[in-house]
Amino acid sequence: MIQVCICTDLVEKLLSERTNLTRTTLTRVHQFFISVLVMVPADTVKQRLQLGYYQGLSDAVRTMIRVEGVYGLYRSLPVTLCTNLPYGAVMVTTNEYLREYLMQANNQRLDVKTTLLAGCGAGMVAAAVTTPLDRLKTRLQTQGLSMVINCDKVAGGDPCPNLATTPKYNGLKDAFQSIVREEGMVGLFRGLFPRLMTHTPSVAISWTVYEAMKLWLQ
Repeated sequence: MIQVCICTDLVEKLLSERTNLTRTTLTRVHQFFISVLVMVPADTVKQRLQLGYYQGLSDAVRTMIRVEGVYGLYRSLPVTLCTNLPYGAVMVTTNEYLREYLMQANNQRLDVKTTLLAGCGAGMVAAAVTTPLDRLKTRLQTQGLSMVINCDKVAGGDPCPNLATTPKYNGLKDAFQSIVREEGMVGLFRGLFPRLMTHTPSVAISWTVYEAMKLWLQ
């Protein structure tokens, strides 16, 4: 999240001579596009490790590359872009709006309380809005693993022959239709509460630390 804050300031400076609308829009898009390209493989490995199918980080990476190729690390790239770009736009825009609103009520002073409250609101709104997309991303990242639950060599040995070699879903649309068919529309929002509990404090802490460091370095 800190890299998002840094990217925001850098891109805004580069676009300082453009109109406010253009600068704001391009800032939101660029900062998350760069971040997503770096973080998608890490997020995919994290999702797999949380399900307990590998002995550790190195085992997960080696197995995924051996069985699925490098493409396996980026399988969820399209849906991750579709998730993180709107997440970033909503999060940063909401944070700026709430910060300006709270500053007006606080005599134009940007203090820790203002930054924390604005960050909490921004994280909550952005997480809630993008929950369906995050659910689709998780389905795509972990597809194929359900086929090896009963395999004795899931962790520490050779992977089962069918592990992630035949993806369950043909793409984003197929995953969406599968969730709606199996769980209904409410299934797209499964995990909403834990997501809110994670992103709300995370965004608040990130923005607060970043603003505090900026002031300390000035």
